[in-house]
Amino acid sequence: MKTISVLMCGIVAMSLVSAAVWRRKMRHLSPPPCDCAVGQVTITVSRRSAANLAILHGNPGVDTNHPDASGGRVAVLYGLTVS
Repeated sequence: MKTISVLMCGIVAMSLVSAAVWRRKMRHLSPPPCDCAVGQVTITVSRRSAANLAILHGNPGVDTNHPDASGGRVAVLYGLTVS
């Protein structure tokens, strides 16, 4: 019984140490905060591919940290109902 409790304490200790190391490593991998002007962002519908599918496009030049600062595009499917 004592062996099992020592083994369980060891497993708990190793998991806590590994979680602390993982957290420290992930903190260094997080991206820096965005310093773009969020108030200047506008999103427009650049194209409608179907009745319920639209391509949205952001305005270029707002995020100066982005390599090409193109504004980005995203496809949005809307009005879909599941029964």
